[in-house]
Amino acid sequence: MNNIHGDLNSSLHIRFWGDGAVPEPLGQWEAVLREYAEVHHLNWAGQGGDATGGDFGWWYGERANLSLLVGAVWRSGLGTAMEEYKTTKGVGSGKYEGRADAYIMLGSGYFSVEAKHHFFSLHSGREESTIAGCLGLAVDDQTRNNDAADFSTSIAFSTPHSPVSRAATRAVRIKRHRGDEYPSVASLCPLGFRVDLFPDWADPVHTTQNNQVHPGLTVHIGFESQKN
Repeated sequence: MNNIHGDLNSSLHIRFWGDGAVPEPLGQWEAVLREYAEVHHLNWAGQGGDATGGDFGWWYGERANLSLLVGAVWRSGLGTAMEEYKTTKGVGSGKYEGRADAYIMLGSGYFSVEAKHHFFSLHSGREESTIAGCLGLAVDDQTRNNDAADFSTSIAFSTPHSPVSRAATRAVRIKRHRGDEYPSVASLCPLGFRVDLFPDWADPVHTTQNNQVHPGLTVHIGFESQKN
């Protein structure tokens, strides 16, 4: 993976997988993903992000996290986006009218999006396989879409958790997770971005629910060109 923004010690770290440099029109995604991190911060601050705590998008599921990404597209000024739009699915006599999770228009690029969300343990040793399973479900959904998009776009929103009692090893586990490139995940799509958002303002006290600390979010966004 190639570094696009930040590093393993940064609150926001963006990497790209694929051959060579980021091709157009994928290059505009960097600005959107940086805005996505800012939208998470704005959401936290707007929901009481101070000594009383705030609200975190990664506490919730697919729709909440995808909504924040769509909001980031609009805030970036680089494109437009719509969730739950009508499209045709299936093939042959099995075609039917359905909905895709979102479309995103960035410059000359039209991206049809299917997304999934899951929670995973930082201490299980199965981080790679669970994230690959999540992204794989989004990829499977894309195979049923007949949208004439430039890129089929599959997204896995992955929220890690760690018991409050595991504070002594949590930082080590987060560092290991962020450093592992998970090749089986990247192999599901020929091009993609990995985003690790573990911000300083998301401290353990504020990110705890049900005796589990949720220190941040990892997002894998995979692309497959639909152009012949």
